[in-house]
Amino acid sequence: MSKPIIFQSQNNIRVSNQIALIESLKDGPKSITNLAKEMSLSYTALVKIIDELSSNGLLYVTQDLSCKKRKNAKGRKPVLVSLNSKEGVVCAIDLSRRDISICLADLSNRIIVRDSLEDVAIITSKTLDRVVQKVKKLLALPEAEGLPLLSICISSPGKIDKTTGAYIYAPKIANAEQVNLPSFLKSHFGVDVYIYNDVNLGLVGEKSFGCIPKDAQDVLFAFCDMTSGSGLMLNGQLYEGFNGFAGEFAHYHSVDELSKKSRSGKLYTVGEIYLDIKESIENKPDHPLYGKRRYHLKEVVSLFNNGDPIVVAAVTKSAKFNAIEFLAITNLLDLQYIVLEGRIIEFGEAYKNLLNKYFKGYDANHNRAEILFSTLNNDANLLGAVFQGTNMYLLERFGEMTRKRTSTPEYDVIQYFGNNV
Repeated sequence: MSKPIIFQSQNNIRVSNQIALIESLKDGPKSITNLAKEMSLSYTALVKIIDELSSNGLLYVTQDLSCKKRKNAKGRKPVLVSLNSKEGVVCAIDLSRRDISICLADLSNRIIVRDSLEDVAIITSKTLDRVVQKVKKLLALPEAEGLPLLSICISSPGKIDKTTGAYIYAPKIANAEQVNLPSFLKSHFGVDVYIYNDVNLGLVGEKSFGCIPKDAQDVLFAFCDMTSGSGLMLNGQLYEGFNGFAGEFAHYHSVDELSKKSRSGKLYTVGEIYLDIKESIENKPDHPLYGKRRYHLKEVVSLFNNGDPIVVAAVTKSAKFNAIEFLAITNLLDLQYIVLEGRIIEFGEAYKNLLNKYFKGYDANHNRAEILFSTLNNDANLLGAVFQGTNMYLLERFGEMTRKRTSTPEYDVIQYFGNNV
């Protein structure tokens, strides 16, 4: 059984303020006076926090020299506080897409350099060796300025043991059950390595940099492409569940006779739209898609926008089924927002309008959840890994400081703040 989260403890209050301070400084340098007002802390209390973080190398404190140019400047000179850009970089790796994305970012989550491995269908040991070489190449670039690597965060498809970081199931990873990416990368780089399900980090990325409002607490993040997946944020925290698999309602696989033909518990993907179209045009040789072995989404979207009845019917069917799924989970969890990512959103506002039409039309429980489209799309997972890689590094540092300052060796900062979004 996990320990209860007690946010009232002095240790947690201090760490919470440290987190808020770092988040505020990601926007750029600020004066202590303005930070105190923004964080609703006394000047003295904030200075204590800043002194600890600066003495541990995370912050840089300087005088605002521009005051010297003010003829009428009086009193104490404003003191500016900023993140220490020389502290180091975090590495984010997204394995979820056909092209593997890799980047380095500073503590403000600003991407410094990025690269990719293109057209990777199956990730093998050779692929992982290439990833290591890519990371080393990025670290050697002038943009990284020889900065130390602080942590690595991986966005990966599949089910992952949240305790060991080993794969339980991951079709894209060759011999996945024998692969432990955190251990593998730590052996090469000697830093802490964190691995998360890709859709969960997509949610984190969209919350930190995309369309999800900053004050959102309860969100379903749904990926709908040729395949599908989903993640949950509940009470402002990434909800992983007991085994770390929570949120993946889109992968319900029924085996019984009553429900194995049901759509319940699944999203209606782009791939299934294609199957509907293919079945509908079997005896219609005049249709533009007739006889094609593969469909290109741009062509299908164009036919949808031009009112092709067969394509419109397939896309509408998808919207109807997906709206029902979103409504079911909203009824269960009382969500604020549903965020849709993946190529399904290339059907545009017309698709969103269909979703809203059926979501509201079938709703008898007066839900007020709002459906949003991702604004990051292909970069959501990578940016989620950037945020979480930085977040986990900073939390580990805050934990070290807390244990040293309070002589509480048992204090586990990750237990309390590791899934904060």
